[in-house]
Amino acid sequence: MQEVMLDKAICSIGSVKHLAKKLGIHREHVYAWIKGVSKIPLEYALQIEYLTGGEIPWKDLVPFHIVQRLKHLTLRLPKFDLPPCELVYVAIERITTTTKDTDLISDEDKLIPVYKHRSICVDEQNKLIFGEKIFYLYKFQAKKTVPAWRISLADLANGHYNSELFVKNFLISERVDIGIALEKFLGSRQGYRTDLAKLKNSIDLRKKASKAMRLVNKAAQVSLQKRMPLRQLVAERLGFGSHFTYQNAKRIKLLGNIELIEKVDQKIISISKAKKLSLVLFSQKNKNINKISA
Repeated sequence: MQEVMLDKAICSIGSVKHLAKKLGIHREHVYAWIKGVSKIPLEYALQIEYLTGGEIPWKDLVPFHIVQRLKHLTLRLPKFDLPPCELVYVAIERITTTTKDTDLISDEDKLIPVYKHRSICVDEQNKLIFGEKIFYLYKFQAKKTVPAWRISLADLANGHYNSELFVKNFLISERVDIGIALEKFLGSRQGYRTDLAKLKNSIDLRKKASKAMRLVNKAAQVSLQKRMPLRQLVAERLGFGSHFTYQNAKRIKLLGNIELIEKVDQKIISISKAKKLSLVLFSQKNKNINKISA
């Protein structure tokens, strides 16, 4: 029964490759489900129900004893107020990151169960956007997968996400990290996009010249030809309102310490006040460095 419904789900989504990509797993796992070698975990069954628009219920994908055990519960992904991305389980080995600092993990972090930490965030290429410490914590505990929000930077640049959902589901510092990733995706130049040809050539070299990429370049060009600075575009996409608020939050993220960033995330300190404190902390840090070097 499960194999038949899984075949229908694959046909609905397009292919085994597309299903595996949506779920953030290898194709071998899907083939194992098809052959009956392994059973479909509940979390993936729920995701398949959502991806098929409810056409394939999760109850038709998991073993009967799980359905019986949970028959009094209504397990369903919400159809409204969805976060602006997919929550998937991504294989650790598929995630790429520019940092290799395992010292981010403290002894206190190791004592906290991994499921109590916030989820990490990756882009459509499984490149880490934020959550380095959590990523290395899962890696330290020899976990094979990690729960992650997957955001399409191309869709974000095109305005396909509701900015209010970013405000609702992500911390201020997390939205800043997404904004920095979006800036890198679109390019750091402001005003007219004279670098679009270079961007396209670099994409071709990486074999990423897809229709989505061409559309996002066009959308970015249209937005920026209206004299909208890149930082304003990013601020609007992520629900910061003005680019001044985004720039201040970005300074706090880059210059402030962990305690200050946490207080801003918890809304104990306003962004404007925290920005001034971050400049003071950065100045003191530089003075201390100069004293040590002297």
